[in-house]
Amino acid sequence: MQHIVSYETECTNGMTKLLIDIDRSHKPNIQYRGGKGRYTKTQLCSDIIIAFPPTSQALKESGLVLSAAEKNLFAQVGINGYFSSAVRMNKLGDNLTVSQELSNPLTPLKPEGQPVYLTPLHSGSNIVSVYSADDPAHLSRT
Repeated sequence: MQHIVSYETECTNGMTKLLIDIDRSHKPNIQYRGGKGRYTKTQLCSDIIIAFPPTSQALKESGLVLSAAEKNLFAQVGINGYFSSAVRMNKLGDNLTVSQELSNPLTPLKPEGQPVYLTPLHSGSNIVSVYSADDPAHLSRT
């Protein structure tokens, strides 16, 4: 959990609430420290959305109590360094797709985090789907 808090405080300007406990046994609720750590508050939730890759290590650090089925499922999750996004781009051109040029078409592209493929959402659209790949060993937190 401390890793998640460190990441969050580096990447946001808002207040960080350090979770103490997440209880999913009945109606979901979370406990967190408030008032600069001086007291504990409980917040009831209709649902809980956890927005980080559910790798075994991240789930372990979160403090969640997982069922055997969840442990088995999330043990298979990894980070592969594949990213996609949608951007507004007015000058791509009609019915044009852009991909990374390879010096040898039989050699796979070298994943370096740069966009490798761009294509319009549909003909005449200024929304472009952008795909990138990076070597998971080089992924950074920034």
